Amino acid sequence: MTKIIDACNINIEEIVNVLKFGGVIAIPTDTVYGLACDFFNIDAVSRIYEIKGRPEDMPLIAMVADVKNIDSVAVNLTPDVKVLAYRFWPGPLTMILDAKPTIPKIAIANGTTVGVRIPDHEITLQILDRYSPLATTSANLSGWSAPDNAGDVIAHLDGRVDIIIDGGLTNSGIASTILNCTTKPFHILREGTVKSSNIVEVLKEERKSFIYDEEQGYTQID
Repeated sequence: MTKIIDACNINIEEIVNVLKFGGVIAIPTDTVYGLACDFFNIDAVSRIYEIKGRPEDMPLIAMVADVKNIDSVAVNLTPDVKVLAYRFWPGPLTMILDAKPTIPKIAIANGTTVGVRIPDHEITLQILDRYSPLATTSANLSGWSAPDNAGDVIAHLDGRVDIIIDGGLTNSGIASTILNCTTKPFHILREGTVKSSNIVEVLKEERKSFIYDEEQGYTQID
């Protein structure tokens, strides 16, 4: 039985407990509603594929709480990746990075890369602050449009997931831009509200606002 929770009455501890025990939840983000579970719980990740009817050769995305948490799922982070992370996160940019060898292969469709994002949504950030990383994908059945409201999520997934958080309409209703950062040059796989011109401009200009140190990484100049 699915529990519908209004965002105004959310209990983060309840959400965390559901995730700890392998639950699958539907959450609002800044782009579209998403399904989410413990990234490292293989059974929970398998449930997401089953719930959506999603082919297992299509990887899920890892949502993390902070730029400093990227290394929980990815390796070989370049200076450019960190610049983009500091500039666009939280926000609608997903970066494809080299996957950490220890993460579950099912979550990345037996591949070697992982998509990583930090969503710009207060509720989801509160959850991530307590429980990260989360394996995520849009909260729709495969073949249907990604939902921008809880009503559509309920219509398709009521009874299939443990919790649906009703956060009203999402900000854009447009899925995040996906940028492959494992190629040179970087390559956009899907363009959303973050445009290729935005990324190019940041890589040209924004790095001037950062100091890079091998031990400390990037520090923004005040």
